[in-house]
Formats: sequence, C-alpha cells, structure tokens
Amino acid sequence: MVRLKLWGLILFEAVTTVSTESRFQEQKHLADDTSNDSRGISQSQSQDWKQGCKEHRVGSHEMVAGDVHFGPRKHDEHPTIGKLSGINSTSWEQWVFDSVSDNGSSGIFLSLGRDASYSFFGQGNLHVEFYALLADGTKIQELAFVDESSIYDCEDFVASTWTSDSHSFEFRVPRETEIGASTTFSVRTPKFHGSFLLAGSAPGHFPDGTLHASPRSSTQVAAGLHMHGTVPAAQVRGNLTIKGRRGGSVSYSGMGGHFHLWAIDNWFKIIWGFRIIRGTAGPYSFFYWEPTSRVGGRTPHYTAILFKNGQKLVSTQASGPPINEPPDGDFVKVWATQHGRGARASVAGRSTGHIVEFSSAGKQWRFELEHQYVQVQMPFGRDTGLAVFTNRVFGGETGGCQYLGSAFSEEAEFPEELARWKIWLVYGVGMMGQMKARAEAWLADLGF
Repeated sequence: MVRLKLWGLILFEAVTTVSTESRFQEQKHLADDTSNDSRGISQSQSQDWKQGCKEHRVGSHEMVAGDVHFGPRKHDEHPTIGKLSGINSTSWEQWVFDSVSDNGSSGIFLSLGRDASYSFFGQGNLHVEFYALLADGTKIQELAFVDESSIYDCEDFVASTWTSDSHSFEFRVPRETEIGASTTFSVRTPKFHGSFLLAGSAPGHFPDGTLHASPRSSTQVAAGLHMHGTVPAAQVRGNLTIKGRRGGSVSYSGMGGHFHLWAIDNWFKIIWGFRIIRGTAGPYSFFYWEPTSRVGGRTPHYTAILFKNGQKLVSTQASGPPINEPPDGDFVKVWATQHGRGARASVAGRSTGHIVEFSSAGKQWRFELEHQYVQVQMPFGRDTGLAVFTNRVFGGETGGCQYLGSAFSEEAEFPEELARWKIWLVYGVGMMGQMKARAEAWLADLGF
C-alpha cells in the first residue's frame, strides 16, 4: 500500500463488531486528464500552472456529516482526481507512491491521505507518511499532519499540494498515463527535502486489467475497497537531501509506481489483511494485490497484471479461495516462502519472500522474490502486524530467458481490534522517538 501502504493504508482506529454491510447500501455512488511535463511542482516556482485548473481543497479539520459522494463521478475522469466529495467519519482515500532501488538495497514510500480516523491525534484529517531506506542502512520515517490539501484538475495533468507552515508535499500526474509519461513528486520537511520522477514503463489499469476507461469499468477490488493502478511500473530517479548529513544530497535510482485507493470504511472494519507486490525484472513488470475481506466472510480477493516491454501479457481479477488453473484463461498464483534466505519480519506471516506465477494461453511466467531488507514493520499484537520489504527478483517466461530485478512488497494481518492506547505506541512515528521503540520491545516481551 498497499502502503497500503503502504503504510498509508493503515487506519488506526479500534474496530467494533458492528457490521458495516449496511453502509455499502447507504453510500452514494455517482457515475458522473497529464502531459509529459517532467517538471516538479515547487513552491519556489511560479504558480502560473494553477491558472485554468479546477481545485478541490480540503482543510485539516473539515468534516461532512453523513454521506459523501463516492466516485468516480464519471467513468472517464482522471484516476488521480479525488473520488470523495469531502471527509466524513468513515470514508477515506489515499495516493501512494512506492519504489525500490535497482539492486533492492534501498527504497522510498510516500502516502498522502484524507482520513478522519486519524483525528484522535488532535491534528486534523490530512496526514502524510514518508519512509526511506538508504543504501547505507539509514532509515527515515516521517509522519506529518498538514493544514491543507488541494487536488488540481488541469488541462494536461492532475496535481496536488499538501502544505503546512513546516511541511510541503506535492505531486503531478500526466493526463495520459502512457508509456514514457512522467509523474513527479516532491517532499519538503524541516529534516530533509527531495524530488523524484517516475518515467512510466507500463500503462495505467483498472483492477480487472482494463487499460482504458469505459462505462463498464469498475474500480472495486473488494467490498467497499477501490483502487486504480495509475502508474503500475516506472523507472524512478531522484535525490534526497538530509539536514546535517555528510555529503549532502543522496541520489536515488530504482523501479516503482503509483496507485490511488479509496474506501467506505477503515481497514479494520472491511479487511482482515492484504498482500501487495510490485516488481520489475528485465522487460517484465507486474503488480499484485490481495486483500482479504471481512464483509461476507473471510474472503480473499485479488487483482494481478503482467507486462512485457509495456505490453499487457496477463491480467486477472477474482475472489474466493485458490482454484486450479483454468485451461485457457489468464491466471495468477502467489505463495509465500518460509524457509528461504531472505529477511524476515517479526509480524504478518514472517515470510522470507514470495513466488508469483502467471499463466495465459498455454504460457507461464514465474518470478521468485527474496526479501532483502525489512523497510518498516508495525506490530499490532499476537503476531499480527504490517511489514514492508525491499526485494530482489529473479524470473521470466518458463523455458525462456530469466532476469534479475527488484520489487516492493507489503504484508498485513489485522487483529479483531486495536485499542487506542496501543495505537500511540504502534504509530508514534515522529512523536515518541526512542520511547516508542522501548515500549514496543516491552510489549513484545509480554506477548502483545
């Protein structure tokens, strides 16, 4: 996500046993674009680019009582446009960017969310999370609550700014998310600043693998959970300057992507857990997301897509337990490895990697992932939690050339509920410092 991100995919609110199925009926669904400009959006630049753009602005403490319009409003609207007309007590949306370096030794993650379930922190409903693992082992973890978030629908692109007196986060996505199109994002905090460019190597897609919007397009992945894979694969370049760091700016190179999420209720009410994998090896790139729904039983759903040189080879979307491979249809199978040499988190399945197999029209492609580093992990108690990994990948078409590459992966297993007193310990990034780490160790010793 996802990080959902995805670290940005986690909504830390205690979950009750109240059913949310009725909420799906209550939500109002309405059925009714970015150039290859690779310039980042900087506060130091002229703001002329905003002229002629339609702005949707949300303040940090703005709330809507009752339902909000739950998009997309039109089937052909840009996927980056906000899908909610406002923030209420349940619905949320996030914009997520992730990347892993070419050799799997470092990674970056940015999540920007409009979400009222963070409001108990007392700093509003607009939160931004940025995580970076550098090649020398340095870890950066930043949680910021900003004052204002705007989405700009412009002629050639969609842009967004998230600002406060001390922080600024911005991104720009081209109108056409085609191969070669440039997406940019930048971060600026008192501790560091940086800018990144994603040169798309595969076109955006809907969960069912459709590449182009139509009246039949659907963004739903699981009950109440929606997404669009806006940039499923990209070459990422950028730099990060850390205050006080010897040598100044750190250059970054890798693969990555961007996707947009929105949902009718928080994760602990609609999802038991999820698994996200985004990888690139030679000419191949792939994306896989498997959320397990709490609605209608413990039901796994998945969406998967495989590209070669930007051309779609396999795409599939399904729900239910694993099935045998159909004779001719597109199919994907994913399983975790438990006894490999890869890095292992202390939560969320404790895997050392994954194997991803695609098949279509008698052909098969297999990719083996090995965790290189645990980028971040969050324990939720009783072996549940969330872990983000950088990975090395090896694979290709069965019987054909095999390639080395890298991948981002994230695993999450959620408990029945998570008390708010523990939320402060689990999610105290930038708030509690070393005290948080000591408290986590103490809780682990007690079995929580």
